[in-house]
Amino acid sequence: VIAAIHDVSFDFVGYSYVLLNDVFTAFNGVVTKQKTDAKKLGEWGILFHNTLYSTPVIIVFLLLDTQGTELSLHSPLWGNPRFCVAFLFSSMLGCLIQYSTVYCTKVNSALTTTVVGCLKNILTTYVGMLMVDYKFTWYNFVGLNISIAASLFYSYTRVKERK
Repeated sequence: VIAAIHDVSFDFVGYSYVLLNDVFTAFNGVVTKQKTDAKKLGEWGILFHNTLYSTPVIIVFLLLDTQGTELSLHSPLWGNPRFCVAFLFSSMLGCLIQYSTVYCTKVNSALTTTVVGCLKNILTTYVGMLMVDYKFTWYNFVGLNISIAASLFYSYTRVKERK
């Protein structure tokens, strides 16, 4: 909230999408934890059902964005072997990240998984601040640092609890 309160390039639609994403991500984490705790589905069952339920939504978006779909399907990069190998490895890493997220939620909690997700972005956040399109404001800088400090503090207390 502190980082966004004086956002120079405030975009209501953009913030709405981010907030909606946050709600669905929290819901996904809670449901994942419930289903893995109940031992009904397990990690692979969660991944299967996640894919099964999200595929129709993706198909609808692909049908609505015909220009983007056409550009993707007929891209000249598909003839480049390096691109195809990079695309294959990127897809495999995406699957690995999905499995890791479900497993982390199973052995920890949905909150811990969320905090770990924030922590992995620390380097990306600070490098992003050095990029050309970042508009520095003290509110944004302080807000991001409070978020990072809170994530580190939460992680520290969780590690201390386990010892």
